[in-house]
Amino acid sequence: MDYGFIIRSVLLQLIVFCLIPFIYWLIRARKKSSFFKYIGMYAPQKATSVRMFIIFTIIYVVIYGIVHFTAISKITQPSADSFKGLGLMAVIPALLVSFIQQATAEEILFRGFIMKRLISRTGLFVGNIIQAAFFGSIHVLFSISDSRNLMAYAIIFTSTAAGGWLLGYLSEKLFNGSIIPSILLHGFGNFIMVLSVAF
Repeated sequence: MDYGFIIRSVLLQLIVFCLIPFIYWLIRARKKSSFFKYIGMYAPQKATSVRMFIIFTIIYVVIYGIVHFTAISKITQPSADSFKGLGLMAVIPALLVSFIQQATAEEILFRGFIMKRLISRTGLFVGNIIQAAFFGSIHVLFSISDSRNLMAYAIIFTSTAAGGWLLGYLSEKLFNGSIIPSILLHGFGNFIMVLSVAF
C-alpha cells in the first residue's frame, strides 16, 4: 500500500473541495462571518432530542448497510477494493480516506456550501432535495464504467442521494447548521464499509 499516494490524494481532495467554498466566501461573505461559520464547521447545538439523532443514525446505517453490505457493494464502492484483504494495515489509511478525504471534504462542499446556499434561496425542503440529487449525480458521474448498466447507476444515484438528504436534514434540522455530526456519521459509514472489505 502506497501511503504517500493516499496522503497526497486525501489532501488534494480536501483542498479542492474547500477551495470552491473558500473563494466564494472570500468574494461574497467574508464581511458577514468567518469561513468556518459560513460552511457550518462549528460545535453543534442540539436543536432536538438525542432520541431523534439516534433514530436518524439508525436509518442512515440501515440504508448504508443494505447498499454496502449486499451484492451491490461492488457497484457503489469500487474504491474500497484497494483495501481488500489488508487487515490491520488498512485501518490508518481507511481512517484518513473515510473521515477526511470523503466525509470532511464532501460535507464541506455539499452540506456546508452547496446546501446552505440553496436553502437561503429556496428553503430547507427544496434546498435539501436539490443538493441530495446533485450529490447522487456526482457519484454517478465519478463511477461511469463500461461494465455498468442503467440499474447500477440508478442504485448509485438513489443510495447516495438518500444518504445526502439524511445528512443534510441532520445538519440543518437537528444541529442548527453544524456539519460536524454529518461528517462523523458519513465517515463512520465509509469506515465500516472499508473495514468490512479489509478483514
